[in-house]
Amino acid sequence: MTDQFARVNNTCIVIITIILVTFSLNFTKPVLVPFVFAFIIYEILNPMINFMQSKLKLNRVLSTFITMAVIIFFLSLAIFFIANSLEHFIKSANVYKNRLVTSIQWFSDTAHHFGYDINASVIQAEIREMPLLKMANNVTGNVLGFIGSFFLISVMSLFLVLGGTTKESSSQTVRDIQNKVSRYLATKFFTSTVTGLVTWIFLIIGKVDLALMFGIITILLNFIPTVGSILATTLPLPIILLQYGLGWQFYFVLIGTSFAQIIIGNIIEPKLMGVTLDLHPISLLISLIFWGLVWGLPGMFLAVPITASVKLVFDRIEATRPLAELLAGRFNPSK
Repeated sequence: MTDQFARVNNTCIVIITIILVTFSLNFTKPVLVPFVFAFIIYEILNPMINFMQSKLKLNRVLSTFITMAVIIFFLSLAIFFIANSLEHFIKSANVYKNRLVTSIQWFSDTAHHFGYDINASVIQAEIREMPLLKMANNVTGNVLGFIGSFFLISVMSLFLVLGGTTKESSSQTVRDIQNKVSRYLATKFFTSTVTGLVTWIFLIIGKVDLALMFGIITILLNFIPTVGSILATTLPLPIILLQYGLGWQFYFVLIGTSFAQIIIGNIIEPKLMGVTLDLHPISLLISLIFWGLVWGLPGMFLAVPITASVKLVFDRIEATRPLAELLAGRFNPSK
């Protein structure tokens, strides 16, 4: 009876702890999200800086500023191209609205051919009243807000890098976390960039509007497991439908980008990754949902590195080792 009471008591304590931690994570989101992003950027930049120090014999400050200058240069180019794409999108808002109205009429005629009656005039009237310009300006405002947040993240990353050292940590757990997370992030960044480049090429061949913006969005969305790849593949499709309908461009881009996602994400990336994170797909899906609920879209980007780090910590502690095995999909209730 005492053992049963102790198990119930421990279970209640764990549940209360999870609730309190979740509340704390949500409450401290404005501080923790930039810090975690900054730490991830630090993990990406630190090997490059250490290489400059050890091979090129540069001091850490100079190596840091060279690396940051290169990163800022490429990010500035990306922001410039995104801004141009958004400007074109805002100017073309009414054009897309007219195309959508025409598409509704085509859809209504097609449905009528199969025996379904759809009142296209009502839908077209609603579309004409849609404040597309206001919606586009809201998107632009969100992008500018992201740029402002990224400036804060860059400053925090700079201080983390300058405060770093080339010496390895004495803790095996910390070294394992750094090695696995750094390997995952470097590989994911490379494969996401290649996927975004291939997507951009397919969109350029199909002469799709906002091709470059969709290519950059593909790079970002590929950091979100499974869901990100699906979103990256489907996001350009409405624009293609508005431009060309169900022409060859639609099928060309859909099939081409889908094959790129499958080949790069399921064949090339696992080979390059080498060291597996040892996380079950269900664990990744649950972590994606959890961090998405707690931190929103940034949490979905951070779900895999955070879950991998938590799993490695759990694996080093005797009391939490069963949770690590559960995250790896090796749960054995008989033990």
